[in-house]
Amino acid sequence: MSKEEEFVNLIQENQGLIYKITLVYSNEKEEQDDLYQEIVYQTWKSFDQFKRLPSQVPGFTGWG
Repeated sequence: MSKEEEFVNLIQENQGLIYKITLVYSNEKEEQDDLYQEIVYQTWKSFDQFKRLPSQVPGFTGWG
């Protein structure tokens, strides 16, 4: 799987969580969309440092 495919899968798996995070910061749809885009962009920029935790802990991820 390519880096791009892995990234797209990660975002798709976590889009609900990302959206919930945007709700914490704004009630306006346009601002939520901007925040969502910024989160995805910053995640892509740091994706090379991204590490999934072992499969024994499903759903948890982090950067190392």
